[in-house]
Amino acid sequence: MANRQISQIKSMRFLLRQKDAIKRGGVRALMRRLWIVFATGLAIIPVIAMRLLRPIIPIRVGGIRGDRIGHFLQPVELYLSQRDTGLWGRKTLDLFYYDLPICNHQVKKMWDRVLRTSSGFKWIGKANQLLPGGSSHLIPWMSEPDLDPEASLAQVQTHLWFTPEEEHKGLCELARLGIPENAPFVCFHARDPSYLDATYPPLTTTGSWRYHDFRDSNIEDYLDAASMLVDRGYFALRTGAVVEKRLAAGRPNIIDYANMGRTEFMDVYLGAKCKFYIVSTTGINAIPVAFRTPIAYVNWHAIQHAPTWDKNSLFIPMKIRSKKDGRIMGYREILDLGIGHFQAANYLEEFNVEMVENTSEEITALTLEMDDRLNNRWTNTDEDEDLQRKFWSIMREYLPDHVFNSKIGAEFLRQNRELLD
Repeated sequence: MANRQISQIKSMRFLLRQKDAIKRGGVRALMRRLWIVFATGLAIIPVIAMRLLRPIIPIRVGGIRGDRIGHFLQPVELYLSQRDTGLWGRKTLDLFYYDLPICNHQVKKMWDRVLRTSSGFKWIGKANQLLPGGSSHLIPWMSEPDLDPEASLAQVQTHLWFTPEEEHKGLCELARLGIPENAPFVCFHARDPSYLDATYPPLTTTGSWRYHDFRDSNIEDYLDAASMLVDRGYFALRTGAVVEKRLAAGRPNIIDYANMGRTEFMDVYLGAKCKFYIVSTTGINAIPVAFRTPIAYVNWHAIQHAPTWDKNSLFIPMKIRSKKDGRIMGYREILDLGIGHFQAANYLEEFNVEMVENTSEEITALTLEMDDRLNNRWTNTDEDEDLQRKFWSIMREYLPDHVFNSKIGAEFLRQNRELLD
């Protein structure tokens, strides 16, 4: 009875919304609403079939958010990996549609190879939500898609691939950038406000994107790390769709790809093929995550969302400073206060704290450690092992259901051991 009442309330609210929209939009809005009603009505038939087929094979439907690369890649790859590892039970028939706009058409092309996608599935999804029992037929997206507590991504291979034609195209584009075939390269990226400001300008008139600014960092603090990699024989490519600053690196093997005719295809290709990726907490990190490319995460802002699942990645967090006494807060204090999951700037104001970006020296140390680990040159000292144990023992207290495969930067812990007290 409760489910029926909830369904009736949802239907009434839906009808009231349509009435208000028609009043505001006139004839055009009326025609659009009539089309929605017609399409949703037709979709009732397959929805009833879904209910009848549930004992034989569950059918689920879900919309893929296409407007930002992080949402476009990581939740889908995580769900597929969780499904492959058996997290969501027996085999299902999954139907997907895209929530427009599409931020990267290369990603869409690759998802279309893997998934059952159709714009028509959107209407099935809408009709499914109008009838009782709809929750059983929804794709169970993670509420926090940047988390992978069961380490599902580490257990299966990527679901995406490049065609032979795309592989050839990628090599040609690397040559255009001045990178010879088989030459090693690393990508690096620092979040800044330019992408959202340029892509969704109506929202910026009231400053509504400013709540993300605390995740920004200075790209120039990454240049020493890039230069050290060049000394080791790498090319270093700065990535980003829209960026605030041009690079003045002064070295030919440090390439400002973001300002050299970047393309949607190469954004994906570079993230899939680089030796590793140096990146902060921003949407573009979903590309290396989806392709299982090792990542050196820097300026990680939310310690409780640390990438615990990935044994091939390292990370170092931003520090949190109390404005009251200027003191850098320890990890146990941060977690006890519940501020280890910052996702918006209002938390900073509420707790009277500020984020402290990683220094150039910290970023460089993590970068070189990552390179040494990937090339089997890294040796842990007894001190390093002890510091890692102390840090992860704290994390396990607050994230008891997580699998812990990754490591925090060794030099960062050596220089900040007091934060473990």
